[in-house]
Amino acid sequence: MRQLINIFVSAFVAIVLLSSCDMRELCYDHNEHAYRYQVNIRAEYEQEWQYPFKPSKDWAEIWPDTFSLSYSELKPYLPSGLRVLLYDSIRYDKQNVDRSGGIVYLTEPEKSILLYNNDTETILFNDEEDKQLAVATTRSVTRGLYQGNTYSTMNDINGKQEPDVLYVTYVPSYFPISAVKAPVLNVLLKPVVYTYYIRYEFEYGAQHVALARGTLAGMAGSVNLHTQIAGDDLVTVMFDAKSRSFGVDSYVRSFGLPQDLSKVENQLIGEYTCALNLQVTMFNGKYKTFEFDVTDQVVSQPKGGVIVVKGLRIEDEEAEGDLDGGLVEVDDWGPYEDIIIDF
Repeated sequence: MRQLINIFVSAFVAIVLLSSCDMRELCYDHNEHAYRYQVNIRAEYEQEWQYPFKPSKDWAEIWPDTFSLSYSELKPYLPSGLRVLLYDSIRYDKQNVDRSGGIVYLTEPEKSILLYNNDTETILFNDEEDKQLAVATTRSVTRGLYQGNTYSTMNDINGKQEPDVLYVTYVPSYFPISAVKAPVLNVLLKPVVYTYYIRYEFEYGAQHVALARGTLAGMAGSVNLHTQIAGDDLVTVMFDAKSRSFGVDSYVRSFGLPQDLSKVENQLIGEYTCALNLQVTMFNGKYKTFEFDVTDQVVSQPKGGVIVVKGLRIEDEEAEGDLDGGLVEVDDWGPYEDIIIDF
């Protein structure tokens, strides 16, 4: 009997050893056992806030000393984590690793890999299951006092939140490799959200500004994660601003202009505009609105840059009177309150 048992055990071991199945396929309770292959992602980030369309607009080279901040202060922050989307002809999988990367578990067959930082709050991701349709956008918002810009040619306001910093990269083809040590895959993630430093320079009356907010109409409302091309949906980006000695400024994040400029190529004949707005509250509680056509400035800087408008004035007569002897508070801005609309 003992001899028969030994023969049975030996036969079972031989079957297991000769089997083409990886032993890890026999256990699905733990990540390290559920997948046959691994890859070690090593991530780096290109921390650029603007990509010049023309050499003359490379603000890294022509940054004015008169600005109240340095060029490097506008660089996007590094994320806290990274999301890895895996696509093949059979399935779609999602995993998370540290900002610098980490081990990602794979199965056969050949994979396409989409990576982006997973610490965003204002960005909405749609259609992630389809690598070609996956897009990032932001929530819709509205403000009570803002009824549009007279310079804007958009059909409606389509107000949107500023997007968070978003880095993306796409690996079109990766073949899983079976190895004792996970192979290294180096990836470089680049920003698809850019920054516009907006300066409202006052000719007179900057001292009367208590609070300020603005909008920039005519910007792209989304970006395709697969191609990193901005969508052709035009939106109005709404943002807060700060009072300065020279007037008002703000650092506004955006998906930039649509990279398919066929939607905006008619700007020279007035069928497309980028319209800038500023709404300020004075210390007496009164509001004042300024509007500008900044098409030329934005079209020459489709992926971040500097927008400057000058000659603003608030006359002393407009700022006369007190708000019951008190100061204007953020809580007093009922008409400016953002109303988030999820979809």
